[in-house]
Amino acid sequence: MKKSLLIFTSALIFVSQLYTQWATVSTGGTKDLNSISFYSATGFAVGDSGLVKKSLNFGSTWSTLPFVSTTNLNSVYSTSSSHIYACGEQGLIYKTTNSGTNWVVQTTSTPGINYQKIDFIDSFTGIVVGDNRRFAYTANGGTNWITGQLNVPVGANLNYRAVDLYDNTTSYIASTDTLIGMMYHSYILRSTNNGVSYTNLLTFTTGNSNPFVHIQFVNSTTGFAITNKGYCIKTTNGGSSWTNYLMNMFCESAFFINAVTGYACGTGGGLKKTTNGGVTWLWQNSPTTLTLSSITCTDTVTSISAGFDGTIVKTNNGGTFTGINQYSTEIPGNYSLSQNYPNPFNPSTNITFDIPNASNVKLALFNVLGTEVKVLANEYLTAGKYSVNLSASELPSGTYFYRLTAGKFSDTKKMILIK
Repeated sequence: MKKSLLIFTSALIFVSQLYTQWATVSTGGTKDLNSISFYSATGFAVGDSGLVKKSLNFGSTWSTLPFVSTTNLNSVYSTSSSHIYACGEQGLIYKTTNSGTNWVVQTTSTPGINYQKIDFIDSFTGIVVGDNRRFAYTANGGTNWITGQLNVPVGANLNYRAVDLYDNTTSYIASTDTLIGMMYHSYILRSTNNGVSYTNLLTFTTGNSNPFVHIQFVNSTTGFAITNKGYCIKTTNGGSSWTNYLMNMFCESAFFINAVTGYACGTGGGLKKTTNGGVTWLWQNSPTTLTLSSITCTDTVTSISAGFDGTIVKTNNGGTFTGINQYSTEIPGNYSLSQNYPNPFNPSTNITFDIPNASNVKLALFNVLGTEVKVLANEYLTAGKYSVNLSASELPSGTYFYRLTAGKFSDTKKMILIK
């Protein structure tokens, strides 16, 4: 009886942890997931070599479905629980009308055309964009697709992996980048004539390659565009002007619930959240160190993200923050990594480090076998003094090592978790 009670209590603790932070809900395989989409409780995730996963309970459990080909699928969109569209390589677009039991290919295979992103405003009207400004548009649920190249300004003749079809006449697209002179240029464009032509809203220039990975308008005036190097670019006047905010992460995807709250995912299992309209982004506790490629939300607190090796993670309460904080803007003289405190600890501890120069910084946790089990920071940081709160509630007791890498500097220290 005591043993049964202990098992029951442990199960309750596990469920409690599952619903108070991000948790891994699906893993396995060597195929990567590239996109995820939900309609109410029903969700689909698609990826390489025709990988398709389905959930019927808001992403808590997943099953793998057979698919009609081994095409790499780059994007998926659910217009209802039964009608789902997917696009990918070779210019192929697929549709199911029975919740994934059967898929029909709607376009002809065209070598060299790779579609990257699909978006719909209802069950009939949708757009697909891809490499070399290729696009496809339907107004009848995919019975017919108009295909061609986006009519964009000459400088914006690039690849596109971000699109937002806002209404029947208005769509927004954001490009990858190209090197012009000594600067990389990428573009945000808008069409107000059903895609007949696009006008440039913003030319974004940086010293390093920094392509757009996401664009989304949450209402007629407020929109967000996210770059791979972690810039959140926001407009509150329909694109007439834009403001840049630094996310400090390597971003692969983002999703905004409304004008205030949004999530982002990226390399090293990175997860961040904003609760003030993109002005600041805080790290969330992530259960994986694998790259997360796509993220979505089903309500204000439930978010699901998918990525490498078939990994899917989920939070039911908006996630928990790691607590990374720049507590001083004083410029330190040297790089340094301090011993965590307290040590030993259970279940949380603090780590401080100094960065004398703006650097790409990674702070990671390893077990005694040298396996990376958690990434606490993986971003571009300005010079200053930083502290990170490590929550290890999901890890077993034992000895761990944490390593700071910044520029040419690297240091490792030991910590002990006792539960």
